[in-house]
Amino acid sequence: MLLWDISHFEFTITDEYYFKNLKSLLEKKYEVRAVESLSDEVLKDTDWLVLNYPELPFKEKEKRRIFDFVERGGNLISTAYYRNEDGVAGVLNELFEGLGIVFRHDEVREENGFPFITTSRIAETLSQVKRVYLPCTCSLQLSGEWKPLISSERGQKSNFASPPLVYAAFLDFGKGKIFNFGTSVFWDNFSLGREDNLNLVKGILEIE
Repeated sequence: MLLWDISHFEFTITDEYYFKNLKSLLEKKYEVRAVESLSDEVLKDTDWLVLNYPELPFKEKEKRRIFDFVERGGNLISTAYYRNEDGVAGVLNELFEGLGIVFRHDEVREENGFPFITTSRIAETLSQVKRVYLPCTCSLQLSGEWKPLISSERGQKSNFASPPLVYAAFLDFGKGKIFNFGTSVFWDNFSLGREDNLNLVKGILEIE
């Protein structure tokens, strides 16, 4: 089961204009549900929870439920956007406060000035992924046990931070894993077929 939260004003997986291709891919392995609650009952027997561009803050009881879910063996994917658009990076920073990761309120650009990042600096755990396309990403500041999943190449610059930059990271948390991305549009209909983004999603979610 993969749950896609829409209770915090996220982009919904049922929007065919943006996510038809992703939904079809996910349904090869998982039952996919858009959910309007993060209750213990909803999260029970779930493999994945996705927070894709959450605009509304999480309540304390929701935070507890989310991290209890991961500690028990569930997996979490959270995605932001550059420049703290719609306050999304701020919302995620509140959610992950004290856990060693910060979604910067920056924007990253290539040498040509465009915010459409491509990079081949990808963790060895995703050996099938050679290069990815990340539009409109912020960078992540890591400490503690977080590990970079996707990092910057030469010439890519943030308006806030010095390179090298991290665009996605992962953390073993209890029996589960957390994957955080600086962009929410690496897997939409416009990006999923670019570079190795399809294999990136397959690799993370273990889809054949």
